[in-house]
Amino acid sequence: VFDVQPVVSAIEIIPVLLPIERLLGFSLPKRLLPAGGYNDRERFVCDVASRIEAEYIAHRGRSMALPRKQGTDRG
Repeated sequence: VFDVQPVVSAIEIIPVLLPIERLLGFSLPKRLLPAGGYNDRERFVCDVASRIEAEYIAHRGRSMALPRKQGTDRG
């Protein structure tokens, strides 16, 4: 049974996002959370961070986003 459960479930992501929403000043959409969760913690962090970044840019505009450093391109 535990072999099929994700390392980070979608339910576990919600408490992580609530303080981030307060910092951002707007609610993140439910579509930010993938159904089922993630099988890898690093993938979770990279994927959710890039999704939050995209929502921030869509909400506040690119001019308000921090510039990316060279070599930190997420693929």
